[in-house]
Amino acid sequence: MVVGIEGIITKKEPTFIIVKCASGLSYGIFISLFCSAKIQTQEKHEFFITQIIKEDSNKFYGFLDK
Repeated sequence: MVVGIEGIITKKEPTFIIVKCASGLSYGIFISLFCSAKIQTQEKHEFFITQIIKEDSNKFYGFLDK
């Protein structure tokens, strides 16, 4: 289970970001418009994660606060 991801935002769309971690892995994370307004690319952030696993998808949803 993934509960948090910390890294540098390498790509940002209104409700989706890609975060590159120190390990070299990059994660795609869905975010709210509110969260999107508070972050910028090339900045380091920590996101609290809710992982939703369905039959045809596995998605991460990120939040700045618990």
